Amino acid sequence: MPGRLPQDAGSAVGRYPAPVGFSDWTLGAGAFGPAFGNTTAVTTAYRNCVCGVHDNVKTYVFALNAPLTTGKTVTSITLPATVSGGQVHVFDVKFQ
Repeated sequence: MPGRLPQDAGSAVGRYPAPVGFSDWTLGAGAFGPAFGNTTAVTTAYRNCVCGVHDNVKTYVFALNAPLTTGKTVTSITLPATVSGGQVHVFDVKFQ
């Protein structure tokens, strides 16, 4: 199930809220494509199981672009404490 941050509590860029959503990390075992404008950053042939074996399902890490205001400096990013529809893990933040 995809993780989605509430529309009114997305990443705050200055005073600009950017709604954020992330696709299911296996895309429903390949049943559907990325959602929320996500792009694929990394793909693996399997995911590790806590039981110590491979779960042979293609697994993804996604990237998301959020617009920034030209001339403004990002001073913080605030993510909500809860999400709807799953879990969201943030591994990296990059500004371009």
